[in-house]
Amino acid sequence: MTASQTLAPSTTKCFGSLILFYTWIVLLTIPVQAETGSVAPSPNPASNQETKDDKDEFWWASKFDMVRYINRASATIYFKNDPVGDKINPYYVFLPPVPPPLGVDYPLLGTPLPGGPPPPSELAAFAHELFYPQIGARLSGNDLPKELWQKIQAYRTEKTKLQDELRSRIAEYKDTESQTRERHLAEYAAAQTPQIILLEVTAEKIRTELQTAGLIEYLTNSAAVKLETEWSRPAVQNETPALHELRVESEVLRHAAFLEKGLTLAQRHLLREMAIELESRSTSLANKAGPENRLLYFSPESARITLPTLLPEPLENLIKQYVSTKNSLKAELQTALLDHEMDKESRAQVLKRLGDTQAASFAALEVLAEKIRQELSSQPNPTGPPAPPALPPLLMEQIATYRLHKVEALRTLHGLLAGVRGSSASKNTPPSKPLSLQESIADFNHRQSVLIAQLNQERLGIRTALSEYVRTTGRPDDRKSVDDLLKDFENARQKQELWDKYRDYQSAVLLPGLSPEQRRLLFDAAVEQLKLPLPYGWKAP
Repeated sequence: MTASQTLAPSTTKCFGSLILFYTWIVLLTIPVQAETGSVAPSPNPASNQETKDDKDEFWWASKFDMVRYINRASATIYFKNDPVGDKINPYYVFLPPVPPPLGVDYPLLGTPLPGGPPPPSELAAFAHELFYPQIGARLSGNDLPKELWQKIQAYRTEKTKLQDELRSRIAEYKDTESQTRERHLAEYAAAQTPQIILLEVTAEKIRTELQTAGLIEYLTNSAAVKLETEWSRPAVQNETPALHELRVESEVLRHAAFLEKGLTLAQRHLLREMAIELESRSTSLANKAGPENRLLYFSPESARITLPTLLPEPLENLIKQYVSTKNSLKAELQTALLDHEMDKESRAQVLKRLGDTQAASFAALEVLAEKIRQELSSQPNPTGPPAPPALPPLLMEQIATYRLHKVEALRTLHGLLAGVRGSSASKNTPPSKPLSLQESIADFNHRQSVLIAQLNQERLGIRTALSEYVRTTGRPDDRKSVDDLLKDFENARQKQELWDKYRDYQSAVLLPGLSPEQRRLLFDAAVEQLKLPLPYGWKAP
């Protein structure tokens, strides 16, 4: 028997299977089209053929993407269809950055080579807003109406004004005796808080209005949030089943904070904290404070502070009571959210009733938090920035400028490695086509050489100025080498600059006398001020 004779039956069977497969597809699509009333594509090429601009705009999407050829009701991937033309606008999911604990250093850049699309640059101004995913999806999908964007800009203008007023009042009483400062701040809180409450009502309206179309509507109208959610980030490599369950549950709680109906503002913020806590456990980062310290999830929610392991007993009892009260609120909220027997509307009603029930407990929690702040402020060695290094102001400014240029150079090289051009990262459009491999390497090497040469020139000027400073100051036996002095200054300067970024964070979390609304207002500004790397997105189902 020849080889061709041997292969003939399997070949015939293969072709037979293909014929049955395509026949099955044709038969399956006929009733679906009839039910939905869809119209078959026109044979006219002018009405269906993509234009050159469309191809360039969506260069990353396959021409043969199956989503283009199946009925929407049977698709597991959902796109918003642009009513103008036949273009398909994919939405991308962007989640906000997680605020670090107070005073903890954090990376200036994100993942070295992110796999998803970069976030729209406009998202940086909304880094801690409860409508962050909604506005991210709208911006990435070019689906933000002008009127709504103007409303968001007006909201931001009013919010910035209130934040600036609060900062000014805090600075005014900065050097006042603690009890007097707390009394003045409490008086100002009574006057400003009603304005902030109105602002928070506006933010909730914006959040609701942003999630009325396309992907967001699909997600909020889908089945109740569940552990087996389809809206999940890409799988993590080498993730154990236990860690995966924690991470997925964290995502569910985070998505609920942004999307679930019936929640109060306090519940949404608490859900964000719960998500952060679960995510830290899933990445084995539950406590980065060290053996002699611990992290406390404090107020406003998603803020964390580092506390010594040993504290006076009255303060320790307050902290235990605070943690216990908050854990009870979390347990009640989690039970209501993860009840798979309820549909969407039933869950919304349950959550609304729970919000009314929990309101008194949330108020009691803020009272406990204020007592803890008052006790912490009286402790020796309070949390705060170190003393600035003793160098001439002009030299300090020169070194600070060098560090700023160094960070900018790192960001530029990071963008080149990620294949993202500067123009595409700042527009609400998909990224432009990457350069070829040869062009990318040549461009990267050239830019790297230029940037390093510039930095070396600045560093040489600093070393010369430091050498002169060492020569003209201090006792001969007390002088340090230029390298040691530069190292000491760099360490001290980094700590000082880090705490400068945490100024609003520290006031929002630890300064007694502010209202809960003022703390949320200032903490939003604090997260924005940190300039955290915004997570890259992924195409959503």
